Amino acid sequence: MASFIGYTFTLTFAVQGAVNTLGDLRGTFASIERINSVLSAKDIDDSLAYGLAKELDNKETEDSNGRVHEKGTVNTRYMSALKSSSSCSDLAWSGDIHLEDVHFSYPLRSDVDVLNGLDLVIECGKVTALVGSSGAGKSTVVQLLARYYEPTQGRITVAGEDIRVFDKREWSQIVSLVNQDPVLFSASVGENIAYGLPDDVVSKDEIIKAAKAANAHEFIISLPQGL
Repeated sequence: MASFIGYTFTLTFAVQGAVNTLGDLRGTFASIERINSVLSAKDIDDSLAYGLAKELDNKETEDSNGRVHEKGTVNTRYMSALKSSSSCSDLAWSGDIHLEDVHFSYPLRSDVDVLNGLDLVIECGKVTALVGSSGAGKSTVVQLLARYYEPTQGRITVAGEDIRVFDKREWSQIVSLVNQDPVLFSASVGENIAYGLPDDVVSKDEIIKAAKAANAHEFIISLPQGL
């Protein structure tokens, strides 16, 4: 009996030890794979890569011995360029938007080309309409302009400046997207309108003004409870 108990405990500890060791090895291999994927530049953001390349092209100078310097300041300069807000708004109001040889595939369907070398000029101060069959890429173009996605190849410029040099939060402040199908929250009409206005406290006059601007005021006041 004593021998049997001793043998059972020994076998149990051996099996448990083997299981623990296998789990540790799996965790180690997973960590190594993740580190390798990061180091292999799979996760480098396209906008960062573009900014770094642009800084290297524009800012590097050569001394009399042909040696390149000022590389150490590239990251700082690029981050400051992303955070600057003075030029982004000015460019958006003053220049044409140009899609130059734009290619795009959605991340979950990378084998399907939605856009394949699209060239399009959206002239400043004019209305541009995209017309085509379902699945032709009209909504995709709008999503790229709003920077919900970035082109897999090519670039989008405004007044000649690649939009990827701007911070996405800054870009979202000057680009407005109105969907065909509105999203209404479970609240009154007035509260839904006020939700889209920038101020925390919105007066009824401002809500009515917004409704009139959207050509919806007459319809709203005809409802049983109005706003």
